[in-house]
Amino acid sequence: MIVGELDVSEVTAALTRLDEQLDALLPQWMRQSLDAIAATARETTSFTDRTGALRNSIGRGPGGVYEVEEGVDGITGAVGTGVAHGAFLEFGTKAHMVRPRLRTALRFPTPGGFGFSKGHMVSGIAPLGFLRSALDARFPGIVDELHAVIELAAVRTGLGGA
Repeated sequence: MIVGELDVSEVTAALTRLDEQLDALLPQWMRQSLDAIAATARETTSFTDRTGALRNSIGRGPGGVYEVEEGVDGITGAVGTGVAHGAFLEFGTKAHMVRPRLRTALRFPTPGGFGFSKGHMVSGIAPLGFLRSALDARFPGIVDELHAVIELAAVRTGLGGA
């Protein structure tokens, strides 16, 4: 018969230190990941951005969406654009009717001058998915960086090998 003893207090203490290390390291990893996604989205967008407002608002730009939230269950991050038409370009639109709001007719340029309409159907916009594409492009690197953060935390607490 073999009798053994196991003192779990050292394991518990090491796991507590690991948790503390991850709490310190993960917010920085999340911010770097969001910055990378935003940079890729700004650099690789395929839409025509006449004013630069949409491209400049991605991530930490003026009016952009950039959030890192730490909770009891973990950490979440969001990156996006704060301009209204950003969602239309990301997700697309269905065919819909356009009508004048302030005038009696819509005016639009034509090869011979201008055309007028009291309302007409437009075909909608195909989804471009510029944020989704940026996430997809960066995802493998983000996962590799997460593994490196976890390994670093483990090494710092004596649970991993260096």
